Amino acid sequence: MVEPPISPYFSVYKWDIQDELTMKRGDKSYILASVIAGEGRIEVAGRIYELKKGTNFILPNDVTEWKLVGKLSLVVSNRHQENNCSNF
Repeated sequence: MVEPPISPYFSVYKWDIQDELTMKRGDKSYILASVIAGEGRIEVAGRIYELKKGTNFILPNDVTEWKLVGKLSLVVSNRHQENNCSNF
């Protein structure tokens, strides 16, 4: 198994959504996401944005809650935190 590169600046995750997922921001300053498969939507502050493979988006610091709906896979990154780097 090959170890992924470790960065002191960014954390990277893969999210696989099969139906619906509501999330709240933890201590992250932003979230950068790229849809790598599937399609669905993201709901933020009462607005709906369609997502499909190739869509990229940023959730800035003032977005504190969002819902992902559909069947899609995303690669997500944010500023690395020494403590709780996997919590959103």
